[in-house]
Amino acid sequence: MTARFTLLILSLFWLNFSSAQKIDLKTIKEKLELKNEKLIIINGIPYDLTATKEIDSVLNSFSNENLVELIKIKNDGKLGHWNNDVVIVLFTYQQKEKDIKRILKGLENKFPDKYFGDSQHILSDSKNPVLVINDKSIHHTEAKKEFENLKLKNIHYIDYRKDSVSVELYGKNGLIRVWLK
Repeated sequence: MTARFTLLILSLFWLNFSSAQKIDLKTIKEKLELKNEKLIIINGIPYDLTATKEIDSVLNSFSNENLVELIKIKNDGKLGHWNNDVVIVLFTYQQKEKDIKRILKGLENKFPDKYFGDSQHILSDSKNPVLVINDKSIHHTEAKKEFENLKLKNIHYIDYRKDSVSVELYGKNGLIRVWLK
């Protein structure tokens, strides 16, 4: 299974899962079909997968609406000294203002296309990334205007993915995800 296909499947899982109740380790194990994995990383903090109560406590402290990423990364020995795959869980959090500014500055020139009606298709013709605000895809003809109208003080979390997104779902120019306060 290719990395893009895996990300596509996990993105669809994330969309279906975000409306469910609370996420827990049992659900993650079932959905990702975990077998020999030993490590789960939640918002950058590693946990041994045997620490079920501790992991569930951490997972329950977040809302599923703030789930950004839930993936299993194949480890071929390049991710540290262990050989098991790694589970990554990422929830949004209140980013620091300086980090949001840095990300926004890096994205200023990511919307070069100007649209006149629906003349270009976002997945094949566009040079713009896909913009998603609060889990709602913004139509590609409106994305540049919506992005330019974002106010720093209203942004809770912003994320840009260029290489690790599904081209089939998000096009070839990446994905910008924004969560507002």
